Amino acid sequence: MLSNSSFKIAYFDMDSVENNFAMVKDVKDELNKKEAGINNEVNKMQKEYNQKVNEYQTRGSSMNQVQSEAATKDLMQMQEQMRNHKQNLDQEYQDFYMRRMGDVKTRIEDFLKDFNKDKKYSFILSSDPGLFYYKDTIYNITHELVAGLNGLYKKK
Repeated sequence: MLSNSSFKIAYFDMDSVENNFAMVKDVKDELNKKEAGINNEVNKMQKEYNQKVNEYQTRGSSMNQVQSEAATKDLMQMQEQMRNHKQNLDQEYQDFYMRRMGDVKTRIEDFLKDFNKDKKYSFILSSDPGLFYYKDTIYNITHELVAGLNGLYKKK
């Protein structure tokens, strides 16, 4: 059985890491750019669809039954293609998001393994707002974590 003096739990404030770790800022920038690209692509598809609708509406009374049915079918196909493409883009974004946030998590875990190689702490937890009701700040390692992560990240 361990004595109480050998069982220490450290913590870091995750929101401080997110706000101050350069890699998180870079990943957020990447995610914002990717999201903006997706939005631009979706807006472009919607614009093309609206132009096609306007084109068919302009020709409306001059189209015969067969042409009208073909136009309706064409618009339905465009809508289906847009929906499928948007789903694919959303899935790609989600995959990218999970991969990049996983990279951040791995970087933090790897740093903490090295940081705690002397086995000073039994556990190192992340603290999110509202998770803990009391924290003794003596075991807050946020500053050391952010400084160490940024130091390693800048080297790479």
